[in-house]
Amino acid sequence: MTIHRVMAGETLASIASKYNTAVSLLERDNGPDCLYEGARLIVRTGIRLHVVKPFERLDVIARHYGVALSDVVQENNLASPAVYAGQQLIIPKGQNEQDL
Repeated sequence: MTIHRVMAGETLASIASKYNTAVSLLERDNGPDCLYEGARLIVRTGIRLHVVKPFERLDVIARHYGVALSDVVQENNLASPAVYAGQQLIIPKGQNEQDL
């Protein structure tokens, strides 16, 4: 985990890109009104992100990473296993993986 001080002109997307994390995690960890100059944001590092490609299915993505479909759905707060191209997914650790 890292603390990031927001600079003028930064966006959640630019901060997420800098740390290879997801905008949704920044919002979840820091609240909806977290983006203002001088704010200190909690940034989770060492996570796996997957950007959904056209026609990819969530069950295939989960199998690729060796994790349960239900774990991916839960980690990303998805209402259903439907995903769309360009969507960023947080891939949880598998049962045999240690914490980073």
